[in-house]
Amino acid sequence: MAPGTPAADDDPLLFVYGTLRKSYVQLASTWRASEGRETTFLDPPRVLLELGVAHVGIARLQGFELFDVGSYPGIRRAERAADPAFVVGDVFRIPRGNAARVWNQLDAYEECCESDPQPHEYTRCVVSVQLDANGMATGSVQHVENAWAYVYAWDSHACARIEHGDYILYLEQKALRRLDP
Repeated sequence: MAPGTPAADDDPLLFVYGTLRKSYVQLASTWRASEGRETTFLDPPRVLLELGVAHVGIARLQGFELFDVGSYPGIRRAERAADPAFVVGDVFRIPRGNAARVWNQLDAYEECCESDPQPHEYTRCVVSVQLDANGMATGSVQHVENAWAYVYAWDSHACARIEHGDYILYLEQKALRRLDP
């Protein structure tokens, strides 16, 4: 087994930080309803749960930075090793028996299937995430887990960095700025 690769007999973990987060779907639905807009849209966490994927908790991904790509976020490794950057996200456990179906759905959602045009915007790779005993991202690390994540593969230098590392908080702050005259 290569370093940083989950054991073959373990249920793989998935770290998500943007539109696949549970709280993103709740937030987007609330905004659409408050604006009187159609609230039917892709609900990736629901789709994942239908395939038996279980929410483990909230985690931090150290050494990565989060940025706004436009209507969704991306992550990349921090350029400086000393950078205290981190990303907040959700961790899901994928049952081995459904892993191929889940990866097919997720790769299609992230447009990084073999049939999608190259170069892909995202690449799926293994990262180390930090969870505490309660599955929260408090910074009080109780254990580190290897998880798969979709890392942004295109040039992101023109994209705005989200300094605090939490896409949901970023969207909430953005919405408040729109409401503030």
